[in-house]
Amino acid sequence: MKYISFFLTFFFLLLLHSQSDTLFLYNGKKMYDLQVIKVDSFQIEYLLDKQKKVNAQGRLKPKVIGRSNVFEIIYADGKHEILYIQDSIKNPEDTNQMKSYVNGSAFARKYYHNYTVGPVVFLVTIAAYFLDINPVYTLSIPGVVGLILVYTVPTFPKKVLNQQVDEYFILGYQDMARNKLIKNAVAWGSSGFLLDLMLAIIH
Repeated sequence: MKYISFFLTFFFLLLLHSQSDTLFLYNGKKMYDLQVIKVDSFQIEYLLDKQKKVNAQGRLKPKVIGRSNVFEIIYADGKHEILYIQDSIKNPEDTNQMKSYVNGSAFARKYYHNYTVGPVVFLVTIAAYFLDINPVYTLSIPGVVGLILVYTVPTFPKKVLNQQVDEYFILGYQDMARNKLIKNAVAWGSSGFLLDLMLAIIH
């Protein structure tokens, strides 16, 4: 009986998830469990399945996201609406090329991890305290590292090269991997700066 209850609950959750819309963003992120209620030229209004807030008039208060952030809407009925519009100046890539780029970003968002750069930046920032460097100056360390990382090209994993991926998939992967690397370095460096500042105040 316990197993039957478990599978019924799992089936219900799966059914509920399948009845929701999905937003696929340009940065590779997928927003699940929502209901799109309005799409115009500038923004998309949607309701989250679990967080439907009512305003002062007793109406559901929708959340808003810029249309320019969303590549595709996947509706509960399986319909796909591509919001990307090819432009010879700003968006020269065709729809398939851009979708490949977005898929590459999604792949990096899920699988790319770097456990070295952040801790190294943290240690360098902490070392600045012991070298008697003013903590104000150590604040520039994360920024400098981030600036350097802007010009790096993360290596695409060899184990994926055998799959059917194109240059746009790889470019999307590298851009997202680079963004994650920069955010990681800045976060660790900022933590090191705060620790430096605390140590300077204590002593």
